Amino acid sequence: MTNRTRRRIVQTALAGPLLVAAPFAIADVRRFSYAAMHMGMPARILLYAGSEAEAVAAARRAFARIAEIDDALSDFRAASESARLTAAPGSFTRVSQDLMRPVLRAREFNAASDGEFDVTLGSLTRLKRLCLRAGRLPTGPEIEGAWRSSGWDHVEIDGPAAAMKLRAPGLSFDFGGIGKGFAADE
Repeated sequence: MTNRTRRRIVQTALAGPLLVAAPFAIADVRRFSYAAMHMGMPARILLYAGSEAEAVAAARRAFARIAEIDDALSDFRAASESARLTAAPGSFTRVSQDLMRPVLRAREFNAASDGEFDVTLGSLTRLKRLCLRAGRLPTGPEIEGAWRSSGWDHVEIDGPAAAMKLRAPGLSFDFGGIGKGFAADE
């Protein structure tokens, strides 16, 4: 390879990203910001678009996607996919990728943290909320019952079939530590 050929390769390698980025630098784009309540908190979307109509359409799609994920993961709504799954323990139930992917990722985090990160502790979360509303502390038997219905050993996952089975009545998920991040990534 000659020096001249090497120089052209280097010039192409350096100029290539600039040529790809150039149309975006030259285009007439403006910054837009939108906010809406999702997943129990304000969600803010900051984007750049050529027109307000494009920005509004993109923000609507993004907020709709966040709502879809919330519909799958919410432990506050009885009609969420997660809640429907926990209402049918003992049998395999097909689940969406919006539920399966965070469950699989949460299981990885659980293993990596030696059990410290655990989305299967939703029954303890529900007990805490119940007691806070009632203005009382949970009883020992209530806590023991919530612990017994928690844990990954009660969750069976059939990845190829996109199905899960919960073996413990009362087991529920709390995606509070992963759900919003999953929505933001989407």
